[in-house]
Amino acid sequence: MNTFSKTQKAHWIKVMQEHQDADRIIQGLWWSDGKGCFFGCAMQTQQDVVRTASKEMNSPSWLVVVLERMFEHLPRDKALTFPVRALEAIPTDTDISSLHNNFNCEVVYNRAIEDPSFKETFTLESAYLKESENLLTQLRKL
Repeated sequence: MNTFSKTQKAHWIKVMQEHQDADRIIQGLWWSDGKGCFFGCAMQTQQDVVRTASKEMNSPSWLVVVLERMFEHLPRDKALTFPVRALEAIPTDTDISSLHNNFNCEVVYNRAIEDPSFKETFTLESAYLKESENLLTQLRKL
């Protein structure tokens, strides 16, 4: 599956930038009262968000799940800008399946808890911050 087109990418960046500017992006909730998480905000629903986002954004479901998980575990200030930054990093019309084995939720979680910063701080925030930056870097390289 190839990622979204340039037109689709521009649309979703605009949508999420508007949510970011209006302070509607929050952690811990798919969508409620005009606010939501990364993909809850994008889809403006609580129903079947992963499948809907995957279809509407022409993105593999594993990527939607991993990006959402990263978003939820980032420090709040980083999470608020993460959706736009992530969408900007995703290449257009590109097969990103080569990243799946390195960035599925189980692998990311295991790397996060094995990270020395996790052992020092006993939080997932710093480890997930590192993992999210790693994923965005790898997406930009494709």
